[in-house]
Amino acid sequence: MSKKQVKTNGYAFGNLDDDLYTSGIGSCVVMVVWEPLEKIGSLSHMSLPLTALIPENGKMGKNPTKTIPYIIQAMMSRGAKKELMQVSLFGGGDLFNSTESMNIGAKLILEAKKCLTCLGIDLKNEDTGGSVGRAVSLKVSNGQITVDRLDGMSILF
Repeated sequence: MSKKQVKTNGYAFGNLDDDLYTSGIGSCVVMVVWEPLEKIGSLSHMSLPLTALIPENGKMGKNPTKTIPYIIQAMMSRGAKKELMQVSLFGGGDLFNSTESMNIGAKLILEAKKCLTCLGIDLKNEDTGGSVGRAVSLKVSNGQITVDRLDGMSILF
């Protein structure tokens, strides 16, 4: 069993024997993709919407508009079938009661959902928004997602 940690603005892919995890999720949005037939998974931790000032040579993984199509294509190149992919979103919280124009989490959620819609992918699970931090893990062998919230709740998907 291999545990792979995904840091902010990062992503990882995993196979049958891998667990993928990330923590420190506040306004960031985490996307989990799992394909049950091939037992392939991905976890990405995105921090800024495309509307933020990001240089064109910015690191892949920062925003949904660039990261989501890349992850879907990379999963397909590893043998995953797009129509079987189960996609979930987590995070996007507003931990500091931001004004609407400064709510990065809400912007990230909206951008990620728009991107998934453009790609023809339905959202399977979601625990987004609110004012609580999160940690997320994916057990690639069976697709189990665990969301540990800082309010003491633990959610299994």
